Amino acid sequence: MQKSVKETIDQAKKVGLIDESNQQRVIVDVDKRLLDTIKVKYGVHKASEIIEFALLKCLVVDFENDADDNFLKVFNEIEGTVDKDIKLGFED
Repeated sequence: MQKSVKETIDQAKKVGLIDESNQQRVIVDVDKRLLDTIKVKYGVHKASEIIEFALLKCLVVDFENDADDNFLKVFNEIEGTVDKDIKLGFED
């Protein structure tokens, strides 16, 4: 099953690939039809999320082809997990 854009970006944040305090502006011209198609297909409306998602997809493909790198394995293993240091408010 294909992950949604939001799930992919959220998972990338969990593994430290996206840090909102470490942003860089990218200015690019892209065909409006391409952006509109992506927005409809994936339900994304922010250009920054489209760019992040596209870059993450490139990384995933790259890591799938690199047997020496375990990024994809770790990326998929943390799905649905909660960091042990997060205080949920009901522990003793």
